[in-house]
Amino acid sequence: MNTLTCLAQTPPAATDAFFDFNTANCVLYVPDVDAYRAAEGWKYFTYINNVPSANTCGKPVIAYSNGKLHFSDETEGAKYHCTITSPDVMSDVLNKTGTMELSAYYDISVYATAAGYNPSDKATAKLYWVKDDGNLTTDNINSAKMRGVVVSTDGGIVRLSGLNDGELVQFYAIDGKLLGRQNAISGTASISTSEPIIVCKMGETRIKARVE
Repeated sequence: MNTLTCLAQTPPAATDAFFDFNTANCVLYVPDVDAYRAAEGWKYFTYINNVPSANTCGKPVIAYSNGKLHFSDETEGAKYHCTITSPDVMSDVLNKTGTMELSAYYDISVYATAAGYNPSDKATAKLYWVKDDGNLTTDNINSAKMRGVVVSTDGGIVRLSGLNDGELVQFYAIDGKLLGRQNAISGTASISTSEPIIVCKMGETRIKARVE
């Protein structure tokens, strides 16, 4: 993932030519996140973070594509410290019914370190395993195609990565109100919301996200 830093406190006027590159696959670092999220042109960046202080690593961005998790930030030489847990992991648990519900997601937490820098803030996300919308070669659920979709929230922005390019994502409030819709660009779709919980719908798949 690419990074871009703009140190202007007030967002400069942005021309169309300036944004010919893929804003969905670039982390923008700025001194005032709210101002840039509201500014024409700049608001189309999917990832907008505060410029880290001179002695602190940038907060990582978590994304997913091609079967792999990807971590990135603007600090040169950064290394990433990742913790992955899942509520599905258990050992020698008594089950009396013969059936068990699976959550089918991983909790991901990562922070960055680099020589001469303080550790970054932690970034968090959830990696959900959902059924692929592509054609299946069999009706057997055990061999159904699966894919990973990462959902992360930060500052009221909900982001999904690991999507198919052009895939439609619809965002709903918990009461069913449609908040917005977006076709994925470079596997990523996002929405800005003040709702505490939203539902992200992709085809017949629904993922509930708590907004932080």
